[in-house]
Amino acid sequence: MRLRVLAPVVLALVVAACGLLADKAVIDDAWVSDDGMRLELIVLTCGARHDPEVAATADEVRITVWYSNDSVGDDCADGVTVTLDDPLGDRIVIDTATGDVVEVKPWGG
Repeated sequence: MRLRVLAPVVLALVVAACGLLADKAVIDDAWVSDDGMRLELIVLTCGARHDPEVAATADEVRITVWYSNDSVGDDCADGVTVTLDDPLGDRIVIDTATGDVVEVKPWGG
């Protein structure tokens, strides 16, 4: 009986400690590499652990940057690199945290 009560509590603590409970970060800025295969993103997550997800079609690249951290703010810019399977080309990038189209600048621009 005691084990049944403790098991859910222990599981919740393990999940929280592993950072599996995450939020979506808003993409603040983005650049594409010269070959179109990599995107460098800036998110305001104060040194958080990041887990980006990409869902690409012929017309768009939808990016979700999951993060795990308790503090966010304007002075906490973090870089996240995403590698695409195919060059970005003319596709638009959508930030799934906001649903907005992200303006992507050329690398170094």
